Amino acid sequence: MFRLLVVAMVSAALATAAYADLLQTGGTRWVVLASTRDLDNAIGIASLYKHRFDDVRVAESSNGWLAVIAGPVSIARGAKAARAELWSAGGFPDDLFLSNGRSFTRTVWNSPKDPAIPTWSYKGGQPLIFTAGGMDIEVSHLAEGNIRYPTITLRKAGLVLVREVLKGSESFAENMNAEVRIAWFDRTAAEPQIIFSSYWNGAHCCTVSKILTNRGNGWASIEGATLDGGGYQLQDIDGDGSVELLSADNAFLYAFAPYVFSSAPLVISKLDGDRLIDMRWNFDFRRYYRRELFGWEYRAKLEPELWRRNGFLSAWLALKSILGESDQAWTVVLENYDRSSDWPSTICDASLRDGACPEEATRQVSFPEALRDHLTRNGYLGPQVAKTEETSKSPEQTSPARDNTSTPVPPEKSTFSAGTGFFVSSQGHLVTNHHVIKGCSAIEVRRPGLLALPANIVAVDPTNDLALLRVASDKGGYAPVRVETRLGESVAVFGYPLSQVLASGGNFTLGNVTALAGLGNDTRFIQISAPVQQGNSGGPLLDSYGNVIGVVTSKLDAVAALAVTGDIPQNVNFALRGASLYAFLLSYGISPVVRSSAKN
Repeated sequence: MFRLLVVAMVSAALATAAYADLLQTGGTRWVVLASTRDLDNAIGIASLYKHRFDDVRVAESSNGWLAVIAGPVSIARGAKAARAELWSAGGFPDDLFLSNGRSFTRTVWNSPKDPAIPTWSYKGGQPLIFTAGGMDIEVSHLAEGNIRYPTITLRKAGLVLVREVLKGSESFAENMNAEVRIAWFDRTAAEPQIIFSSYWNGAHCCTVSKILTNRGNGWASIEGATLDGGGYQLQDIDGDGSVELLSADNAFLYAFAPYVFSSAPLVISKLDGDRLIDMRWNFDFRRYYRRELFGWEYRAKLEPELWRRNGFLSAWLALKSILGESDQAWTVVLENYDRSSDWPSTICDASLRDGACPEEATRQVSFPEALRDHLTRNGYLGPQVAKTEETSKSPEQTSPARDNTSTPVPPEKSTFSAGTGFFVSSQGHLVTNHHVIKGCSAIEVRRPGLLALPANIVAVDPTNDLALLRVASDKGGYAPVRVETRLGESVAVFGYPLSQVLASGGNFTLGNVTALAGLGNDTRFIQISAPVQQGNSGGPLLDSYGNVIGVVTSKLDAVAALAVTGDIPQNVNFALRGASLYAFLLSYGISPVVRSSAKN
């Protein structure tokens, strides 16, 4: 479950002067590739270009938008010629422009540099011998007739610690493409790990790898996946000092299109002891996958024909499934897939034998049905994502342009909601309702015009429907708390009701305290007449001087009340008292400013 928490009552100031490292006043300019208000979107786009420029970054503009910039590029022959050269290279938007950087106020994100990983290559012939990590490492090959297999041997003080042969990477000559890399994959091990890989020189394929690790009781060898191209990329995504192994899911290659039109979703693996763990469903990497998805969708914006290619659609749907958004994605796939493709789409009605389907169990089906089966078999649909079901259209319901074969129905929709919160300390603490964040796997705080920030849960009080969160934030404004409430006094509510429909800048409503108790005379709550809607939950209830006198919690269910009373109630809403909020904050070490009267 993923929910967005929208925050009110925050003051913030933006820098107005450009940072020196963003200025390009000579014969160079930044290439502005895109602009957006979403940081993850910007980073996803920027990541597409990190191998094409020395410097790719996301910069904040003076108007609050985020610019994806790259370069700098020379304008020695003029800006028009520089743009033309970029367009001729391909892969750039038609609306790119060049900038001297004066409108940028700060760098929000820089493309991370690849980790410095010691690497040795072995091309065959005489053994490669070197010392690393206090060990002597020898890379050579094992001959079996005309076949050669790459080998690695670790020694210390002349004793052999481990010797491994890459049996899946045979060669019929001494020329090889073996590689040794040493890095920390698992910091709990006794020493850094060694990844031994070799590319077997096949068409489009393949690299085999073994990871050698010492858990303190001797060296163990872990088989890596057999991967297209150069094999695993290494990157410390979560910043914990251990690199993750990045690869494409090779099960998608050739599955729905020829190789050149195939696409494959990203797979992130992590070494844990003596096994590789698939991190696709780990929340710590969800944001990385979100950025990956934005990059894919930007590619499709530049090449709209991708939305008609079954190879692209299948991998895109897999990424959406990882993020719990397969319901929306199925609709796109079913509306856009290439029905004229002659690439065979099959499913297997039996268990695989040695990784292959028995010939008698192979059945020709439509692309959507084959895709649903493929995603299920490869873990994209199942316990992590709602299962899909099949339905068939009758010939009368099917237009001539569409087939009438069985197609998947989008999975049950994932939960998404929005609430309001407000800051209660200068250290980034904020309060909302417990029901706003209950069961969430991720919480983000978004202030109008500013970047979304991840929030951590500090404490919850389900009984009083309160939650205390914290974000990494600069000091901001927060209102004092008033603990007493007077019947009939004027109150105001500010929040973000129906945030996908109403104004994104928030809504302000007025009313009065209409009762000093809630439903069933529950004295923890007060009743108010200020209108509230879904999304106001967790917002501040303010007196006429700006003091917080409560936390907006709920509204009376008009339909249920009609069934019981025969009448529709109007403006019957509830807020938790300021006194309960004050006691909650004190319990967790936060001492809010307290007002004993309405006056400031």
